Amino acid sequence: MTLDEICQNARQLSVAHGWDQADSAARMLHVVAEAGEVADALTAYQQASADDRASARVALGHEIFDVIWNLCALANATDIDVESAARMKMAINADRTWPSSAAI
Repeated sequence: MTLDEICQNARQLSVAHGWDQADSAARMLHVVAEAGEVADALTAYQQASADDRASARVALGHEIFDVIWNLCALANATDIDVESAARMKMAINADRTWPSSAAI
């Protein structure tokens, strides 16, 4: 699955449910809320017993997808081609340097 496919799904689902009528600030709030759910799911994954680790990992993956999906919906709302933006930013990052403290 490509970023374009995820963004297309976000576009289709947003139109079908009327979510495309929300403003960009509201969509960004969804991104932040989903990022919080990633943090919760990561904590659950890290604290899961060996028996529960696989299902906690699946739940974490779902929450990560929700962040990506909502970012695609935000990109759609602002007419940004995510794959083009990613290619451009990857080219910038290829020549960029960061302080060693930024490597987390």
